[in-house]
Amino acid sequence: MRIRILTCSVGANFVRNRDDELDLTDAEAGRLIAAGIAERIAEPKRQPVTPGKAKASQKGSKGKRSRRVADDPAAVAPETTDNPEA
Repeated sequence: MRIRILTCSVGANFVRNRDDELDLTDAEAGRLIAAGIAERIAEPKRQPVTPGKAKASQKGSKGKRSRRVADDPAAVAPETTDNPEA
C-alpha cells in the first residue's frame, strides 16, 4: 500500500521525513495510518501500452542534432609546444 508520511519519525534502521511516499505492507501501512503518522495515497491507474506506438516524448528528434562542445571550433584548445624557447 502506498502512503505519505505526515510526521517525521526515526528508528534504529529507518528515517521517515514528512511528505515521504513509501510502499509498505498493508499491515505496517495500516498501523501508521491508525496512529495518524501517515495517510493513504491512491495508486494511479495504469493504462496498457500498445507495442509499436511510442509517445512523442519517447521518439528521437527528427534530424535535429544536439550541439556538442567538439562541434564548436572556439571550444577546441590551442596547440601548445613543450619547447619553452619557441
